[in-house]
Amino acid sequence: MSDLRKAASGTPAPDVDDLVRAVLDVWSAVVDPGAVHADVTMVQVGLTVDDAVEIVSLLNQWLGSNLTVELLFALRTPRRIAAVLRSRGVVPPPGGRPAPTAAASDGTGAESAQGWQGYWETTYRFSGANAEDGFNTAGWFNHDTPTSIPPQHMREWVDTTVRRLDALSPRRVLDIGCGAGLIMSRLAARRDRYLGLDFSLEAIERARRLTSADPALAAVELLHADARSAGRITGPFDLVLLNSVIQYLPSVEHLYEVIGSATRALAPDGAFFLGDIVNRDLSRTCQVMKLATGGPAETTAGEFRRSVRAAMARTTELHLAHADLDRIASSLGPGFSVRTLVRRGRAPTVMNRFRFDALLSATGRDARAAERRLDWRPEGPSPLETLTACLDDRVESLVLRSVPDARTCHAVRLAEEIDAAAEHETLGRIRRRVVRTESVHPEDAWALGEARGYGVAVSPSASIGHVDMAFALGRDEWAAASLR
Repeated sequence: MSDLRKAASGTPAPDVDDLVRAVLDVWSAVVDPGAVHADVTMVQVGLTVDDAVEIVSLLNQWLGSNLTVELLFALRTPRRIAAVLRSRGVVPPPGGRPAPTAAASDGTGAESAQGWQGYWETTYRFSGANAEDGFNTAGWFNHDTPTSIPPQHMREWVDTTVRRLDALSPRRVLDIGCGAGLIMSRLAARRDRYLGLDFSLEAIERARRLTSADPALAAVELLHADARSAGRITGPFDLVLLNSVIQYLPSVEHLYEVIGSATRALAPDGAFFLGDIVNRDLSRTCQVMKLATGGPAETTAGEFRRSVRAAMARTTELHLAHADLDRIASSLGPGFSVRTLVRRGRAPTVMNRFRFDALLSATGRDARAAERRLDWRPEGPSPLETLTACLDDRVESLVLRSVPDARTCHAVRLAEEIDAAAEHETLGRIRRRVVRTESVHPEDAWALGEARGYGVAVSPSASIGHVDMAFALGRDEWAAASLR
């Protein structure tokens, strides 16, 4: 550590200024847009371990450094961090941008939107170049460790999203929040028209470089604009896509505004795909999981609950429940309805475990009753045994409700036990008594049904930590999602 301290005590060279600004940009986005400057200490801005993890994750991803949370706290100031990174040969990109200033709060959520805009501008600016295939995962990292999400996990997330969108067979797509083209690069080539818009100029410029380099994407249209500008775009579009975008909107009211505006560009039989939505019903469970994973066994239930409350209070992302989507669908007019699906994938990411997709369309009115409807009961056969028996009978359609979800049910039970525990009971003791019970991984249900010719839909259940599974013989997952 002595060499790091020595480097940290030196005066940074002028070409480190961009890096200092980068640190300040992250700091302002993570902590609070405000008067944060290079000599403000972490204690003065109230930096927490969660904030430190996010800063370290982004800097490591942007700059290829190996900063640690421990070192971040030890060095205390952005200027010292810059000096240490510089001593390791980390050179920031040229042409830095000024540190962001605080937006005045007007009660509309505009300051939140501006904060996220600054976050993404900086993230794209300082991240590495796009891969040849457009695979750019800037800004994606594990929230509980200071590491980027493994590339294979991100590729699974992209591939499952594109397959789900392909199943809708859209010819004309409006992609709101297209970013640098992570989804666009894999979806646009097979469409008659594809228009992507994003509020980040850096993202649009990266997407333009991608489309310029690939003849298959030459017809893609790109627009630097706010999501609420969608209504001014000439349609019609079969599909309006907001994938992994909603969590960055400042409020549900803002989402109403975006969707209401985009409706003017929607074809009469078109649909909205809202992807990677943070599930509000599982928000607290997600925080419990993050804090409990590797947390000290001697932490008391009271201390842990206070930490969870503090983490929830710091959350700036927009979380939605099914009821929110029902209200949005109702606002779009008669016939609109919602179909929801949990995320596909086996990787143990936050996206797969605690997020879901939704389709809002007027064609959802073809909902029909399943030939067989069952509620799973713990005292009966295992869910997979029940499913196998029914599907081997070649039942035309089946709905099995309230199946424990192997990805979330244990975390839900742990959260419940922590909430019910005495003030001084330790986390270690609580963990030991929460045993794993019978559950089904959604991917096992998909594999079972698809192998027998069924379209399979796995949706969030009314019971938290559970899912409803629907099977439609000879159909796709969206048809299965219409079963009741």
